[in-house]
Amino acid sequence: MVNVIVDGNVLDSVGLRLKGNTSTNSPQKPLKIDINEFVSGKKYNGLKKFNLHNNFMDSFLQRERVAYELYRRAGLPSPRTSYAEVYVDGIFRGLYSITEQIDKTFLDQNFPSDKGSLYKGARGFAGLSVELKEGTLDEFDALNNSLNAANIGDYINLDNYLKQLATDIIIGDWDSYAYHRHNFYIYFEPKSQLLNFINWDHNYAFSAEEKAMDVYPFGTYPSADNLVDDPMLKAMYEQTMCELLNYLLDPQYISDLITHNYDIINTNINRVAPDDPKPLIEYIAERGQRLRDTLSNMGVDCADISYPLSENDLVINEFMASSDNLSGVEEPDGGTPDWIELHNNTNSDITIDKHYYLSDDKDFPKKWNFPEEVIIPADGYLIVWADKDVHQQEIHAGFKIEKDGGDLLMTYENMTEIQNISYGNQILNQGYARFPNGTGDFVIQPHTFNSNNSMVVANEEVSEIEFILYPNPSNDIVSVISDRPVRQIVLSDIMGREIIGIRDPQFPLDISRLKSGVYFMRLDFEDQSLIAKIIRE
Repeated sequence: MVNVIVDGNVLDSVGLRLKGNTSTNSPQKPLKIDINEFVSGKKYNGLKKFNLHNNFMDSFLQRERVAYELYRRAGLPSPRTSYAEVYVDGIFRGLYSITEQIDKTFLDQNFPSDKGSLYKGARGFAGLSVELKEGTLDEFDALNNSLNAANIGDYINLDNYLKQLATDIIIGDWDSYAYHRHNFYIYFEPKSQLLNFINWDHNYAFSAEEKAMDVYPFGTYPSADNLVDDPMLKAMYEQTMCELLNYLLDPQYISDLITHNYDIINTNINRVAPDDPKPLIEYIAERGQRLRDTLSNMGVDCADISYPLSENDLVINEFMASSDNLSGVEEPDGGTPDWIELHNNTNSDITIDKHYYLSDDKDFPKKWNFPEEVIIPADGYLIVWADKDVHQQEIHAGFKIEKDGGDLLMTYENMTEIQNISYGNQILNQGYARFPNGTGDFVIQPHTFNSNNSMVVANEEVSEIEFILYPNPSNDIVSVISDRPVRQIVLSDIMGREIIGIRDPQFPLDISRLKSGVYFMRLDFEDQSLIAKIIRE
């Protein structure tokens, strides 16, 4: 039990222990901090545990940090990292990498459910050995007893598994699962009923010798001799490698990332000096080219994964992050969860497949991807329920939307940023929608679920009313022409606050005193109402 001070914040009764295997040979010992060890439920910045890695055998002090960034870039859940100058009893012990622990906190952040079983892999050249961390061994035993090439997709998140194998090879970490079945976790996610491999511990990344390099993994799926002995799996793996080599090691991205880390490290006040990162940048560039050449020489035909659409062809058109049973939208399995509305702005169908991702985390833009192909018709809409209930009917993302403000992103496989939306506090039962529909800025308004954002109606019969509101946008006045008399109008701002209320209004209506912005006008007819948007320029 120790007291820990992080950036001046004192944490008492915290657990501290040594960790690691070969890395303990260093005078700078790797450490584990368990904030929850002695006081149940205790956290710091949302974390119960984190690791202080000593960057053993890494004179650049950033191999592991770069590796985790590349796994996330590939779309694989990976621990977050940072740097720390560490003192014990007031004595400086070294510059460490802070690395997030893979535990229930990590699982809750990165998977639909944290209620499954978690296993940590142990080194094993024949078969697969694991240590139970959470849950039971039942799901792992079922995998070992039944898995074969034909049914691997029934047990394992196959797309992510192939990505992890390929990324292990790309980063040249000879101490990883793809080489020696070492340094990995497996998580059985109970909603999808699939096992997910999670990468771990990459201080040996970018160090594999070129003469030992191959595009295929040495390690394989658990109960078979070799993954690439099966023609279908071999072809899937090769295309996965092709896709990752298309964007994962983008030279500008790699240079910017490594230079940024180098600059951060050099701000330490104890003058710990990392090696110049130029050889690391050169190694990564050369390794990427070598792998691409190897695939080409093998006759592997890599499919094009360029983003197939133009800007604004596909948009996040509206979302709802806070609703109740009174005014929220009910999904097929019951309840009124968060939802995201995508809109096809073109006059042709758009096919969404596994290369499209949604995320609530700007540092992990490829958090959840579409598991199956779905078509959004021309000028049509698609609803994604953002509630983590991936096992239910229709399309459900593996995350929820933060109602207190955050980010919502849509990304293509090659890292094309389709949408990047930052938003503030959301209002109960109000949508956050583009106006004009499909192209405009976002405003808070009554939701228009699965439909055009330009008008909100109060009941199903209001479509019988014919009316024109003009000019819109307007500087000074607005007029209304309708096929029946308007009994009353109520003008409100985007926060729902009433500004003007007039019975038996006369048009045109003077709005010159209003500030520029978006407003809503409710027009009350004899037995029906209609709400229209007005833009004051």
